[in-house]
Amino acid sequence: MKIFVWGDSHNCSDENLELANSEAQRRGCKILVHTGDMIDEHLNHPCFRDKEMYVFLTNINKNLPAKLDNNWHLLDEKNCIVELIAKNNKKIRLYVNHYLGLDSLRTKTRDFLRDLSRSEIWQIAGKIQSQYSFHLDYILCGHSHHEFFSSFHGTGMVNPGEWQNKLTFSVISTGTWDIVMGSLTQNFQKTILS
Repeated sequence: MKIFVWGDSHNCSDENLELANSEAQRRGCKILVHTGDMIDEHLNHPCFRDKEMYVFLTNINKNLPAKLDNNWHLLDEKNCIVELIAKNNKKIRLYVNHYLGLDSLRTKTRDFLRDLSRSEIWQIAGKIQSQYSFHLDYILCGHSHHEFFSSFHGTGMVNPGEWQNKLTFSVISTGTWDIVMGSLTQNFQKTILS
């Protein structure tokens, strides 16, 4: 199974939404996880009809559509676990939270990226994991607009960056545990073996 992770699309154009859909399609992803800051008008967008869409709601979501198609799943602070079943019947658990409650993500600086292994990110990752009786495979966040990946004690932490201007994204391959991080505007792609 491949999961397309993106976020911070804000009020991007319909063309950029279609780009997300076509890039996910090109990479074999039928599941898209948006880490937050997608405007209400983009919820239920017709270009995603054939994909399972998981979207974390943030403070910009004030006027949700009255009805969403069945393939749209809304996440929030109280409902932020996505449980998927891989081909081998293994459960894949994702924790999705735009902010993670971290000041380092709110400031939108790159300081916390210097040494992820010692940053407050892993302190909060440990606290998040301790709230659940099951293992979290990935913790997905957004808000900083800076893409990063790190792993700690068998949990991967991914911030896909931002879609609105940089068109950055991540693709998680649950079969191999590889992660591809890329950008359609900055013309880069990096594969990480987690």
